Amino acid sequence: MKKKNTIFIKVVVLLVFSIIIVTTTLGIIFYLTESSKMKRDLEMKAHFIRDRLAFNLQHPIWEYYYEVINNLVRMEFSNPELIGVFVYDNDSLLIKGTYRDRLSQINESTHDQIDFQQKVHIKFSKDIFRRDTKIGSVTIYVTDSILKKNLNRLISRILFMIMIITLIIVSVIYLVNQKFILKPLKSLHHALQSFQGENFNINLSLQTNDEFEEIGSSFNSMLKQIQISRDNLKEQERLKKELEIAKQIQTSLLPNIPKIEDLEISAIMLPTEEVGGDYYDIVLDKNNQLWIAIGDVCGHGVTPGLIMMMAETSFNSNLKRKTSLSPKDVISNVNDVLHDNIRERLKETHFMTMLFLKYETKGRFLHSGMHIDMIIYRHDLKKCELVKTTGIYLGIKSNIDYALENHSFTLNPGDILFLYTDGVIESRNSKQEMLPLEHLFSILEDHYDKSTDEIKKLILAKTFQWSGGIQDDDITLIIIKRK
Repeated sequence: MKKKNTIFIKVVVLLVFSIIIVTTTLGIIFYLTESSKMKRDLEMKAHFIRDRLAFNLQHPIWEYYYEVINNLVRMEFSNPELIGVFVYDNDSLLIKGTYRDRLSQINESTHDQIDFQQKVHIKFSKDIFRRDTKIGSVTIYVTDSILKKNLNRLISRILFMIMIITLIIVSVIYLVNQKFILKPLKSLHHALQSFQGENFNINLSLQTNDEFEEIGSSFNSMLKQIQISRDNLKEQERLKKELEIAKQIQTSLLPNIPKIEDLEISAIMLPTEEVGGDYYDIVLDKNNQLWIAIGDVCGHGVTPGLIMMMAETSFNSNLKRKTSLSPKDVISNVNDVLHDNIRERLKETHFMTMLFLKYETKGRFLHSGMHIDMIIYRHDLKKCELVKTTGIYLGIKSNIDYALENHSFTLNPGDILFLYTDGVIESRNSKQEMLPLEHLFSILEDHYDKSTDEIKKLILAKTFQWSGGIQDDDITLIIIKRK
């Protein structure tokens, strides 16, 4: 595993490197300043010794007081930088020569050719005058070895100061960073690690009164939002699974169309992604009479799907338990069941359109209930007509007998009955215009000679062509053709 460098190490390295650069630069500047000052001091001291000797030697040279000259020269050797003094007369003849040897012993010299190789030296000379007359000269030699020793000691002190200053500054900055930067960053790092482990029960408390505190507050808010989104996602997944199950139940309840001698029947229901409330049924009762049901529960979701299944169960149980029922009777019984379940048990406000048709014989149908108007293509007239439906929506009131009637119509040979839900006529184009009924009329009138299954496909194709392939609602079609 690749070893990770912590922020602490990076910060410390950066700080140490920066401080060393700064302190080293300051040390170099200080060294250059001090060394220049020491050199100037050495030169000034040498000039002072030389000038002092030249002044003090005026009278002794003039009077030839050699003992005084010797004493004056010897006195100057108390200065450790001085390594040689040579006094000359006006003819440049050596009067007095004194030097410091390698063992720092003071020696006399009868000539000025002294070996100074053991010491780096600097030469300073000056003529000696008395009453504007040159009477001699003096030459001194000074060494910079002591200066170099002092400079070396200065370098050592500077390096030591750099180390001390670096340690002090790094310690101070470390303590400050530890409290105000590294500690909040570590807390944030631990919180992020916990978050990666899908631990959302984190409360990042950074009471620093700065940007870190704002980051901590934003982090806590982010975690809450993620937790809410995560819970919502779980809930959506759960609902999606429930809707898939409900959708499967809804489609599994679709009937097998019975064979009727003089009728050709085709039907289809296309549910949307959500569970809808469309319902249709085509069944035979106890007397082998054909019953057709079509309806739509308002809304989408589990509740409308549940209501649809209630209606299907009630409708079929009525046909199996009783005989000689009319569509009005079945509508009334189904409404009582839906009202009790929707209003009393589910405490919902949903309602349902429902149309029941009973086929008697020779093309005659009885029907009752309120739904979208039926379309009948009349073969002898070569055009379509609308058949109104009357009644009341189911599930709103408990007793609706007063609003129910049985109506009838007859299909002659070649006539076509078209039943549908609002998913057909309420499909919208790009201009949000609904599909006109005239388009459905045209299909029935132009293709009456085709089978009901072919007509069904044509109507579906027209619907999706109109909506651009978008389906916003369940689509249910029932097409019945009298042979």
